[in-house]
Amino acid sequence: MTTAGPEGSSVPELASVPPARPFGVTLLAIIGGVGGVVGIALSVIALSAGFGLALISLVLASIDLAFGVGAWRLRPWAWPLGVVIWSLSLLDALLQFSAGQLNTNLVVAPLCLYYLSRGEVRAAFRG
Repeated sequence: MTTAGPEGSSVPELASVPPARPFGVTLLAIIGGVGGVVGIALSVIALSAGFGLALISLVLASIDLAFGVGAWRLRPWAWPLGVVIWSLSLLDALLQFSAGQLNTNLVVAPLCLYYLSRGEVRAAFRG
C-alpha cells in the first residue's frame, strides 16, 4: 500500500513491525522451551517404566513448553503463565529450604518474577 508523499510522489507504507522481544524474555522462553521438551521426554520414559508421578511431571513439562512458545511469540497469555510458573517454583524452593535443602530457584525465581513485573516486559507481552 502507498501513501502520497511530497509533490505527489507515492511512498510505500511500512508494515507494522511486531514489538521487539526483550533479551530476558528470550532467555526465559528458551529455558521454558528446552525444559519443557526435556521434561516431556523424561516423563514419557518414566511413564513407560510405570512411575506414577510421571503423569504430573508430564503436565508440568507441557506447561513449561507452552510458556516457552508463548513467551517466544510474545503472546499475552504467556505473561501470567510465566508469573504462575515462577511463583510455584519459588514456593517449591521455600518448601525445600524449610526441609533443609537448597534449591537454585530460591534465588532464580524471585529474579524472574521481578523481571516479569517490569513495565517494559509486561508491555512487550501486550503487543
